[in-house]
Amino acid sequence: MKITWFGASSIMIESGDDRILIDPAKGPSLSENDPSWEDLMSAENILLTSGRIERSASIPLIINTSGATVYCSLETAALLEKCNTDPDLIAVVKSGLKLRFNSISASVLNGYASSAEYDSAIKMRLRSPHVMLYPANTLYLRTHLGRYSGAENILGYSITADNRIVLIPGSLKFNPDTDYPMYPDMLVLPYQGGSDDDKDVISAIDRIEPRSVMLDMFDDFYPPLTHKTDTRNLYRVLTEKYPDLRVIKPTCGKTVTLL
Repeated sequence: MKITWFGASSIMIESGDDRILIDPAKGPSLSENDPSWEDLMSAENILLTSGRIERSASIPLIINTSGATVYCSLETAALLEKCNTDPDLIAVVKSGLKLRFNSISASVLNGYASSAEYDSAIKMRLRSPHVMLYPANTLYLRTHLGRYSGAENILGYSITADNRIVLIPGSLKFNPDTDYPMYPDMLVLPYQGGSDDDKDVISAIDRIEPRSVMLDMFDDFYPPLTHKTDTRNLYRVLTEKYPDLRVIKPTCGKTVTLL
């Protein structure tokens, strides 16, 4: 199994000639990482964890152009249709469903969602001096953010290929009512350096005991909603606390192989 990170929470998983994309996105102006449209349109199947703007804004163009099928929650499907996405290319999924894409399979899980926490974080970031560096992006966000409200249902995915399991919970916090798989070969966690983020990372590791951890969302992919996060202290803590755990800070476009 091969995993390639394209910035933010955008990941491609490959097994042989089969591939799927999770949360493929193209950043706005001055994005730290800028994946090619060719990469984002290279899979026939796309899994979305939520309808948040940084995860779904690129989807209409990607699937209307490539003809890929996007799998998402009912709330996110309604949002995508409002954004002129071809409804024939949208498949609604829910927790408990198992998807199969030849040699790759994905089990759908309920993630952790808190609209209040997310809305509060967005408002705080749009009031910070950081927005002055990105006037065009800020104007776009203030104009379009409203249409993405109400698509807050978070999905997670447990993805299996080549006898390996990658768990993508869709959020840093875990849903207390979801039965996540134990001992996955890789756990992918979104990390933005918030006050409780380190504690939440450790809580997730203790709960499911993964063999490796890969962080995403630490880059300034969608300024001013995002910011570049220093992960060095977290990596030091993790390597000291879990000496047998493989801790991966991915590089945009560079493939990691799970053997």
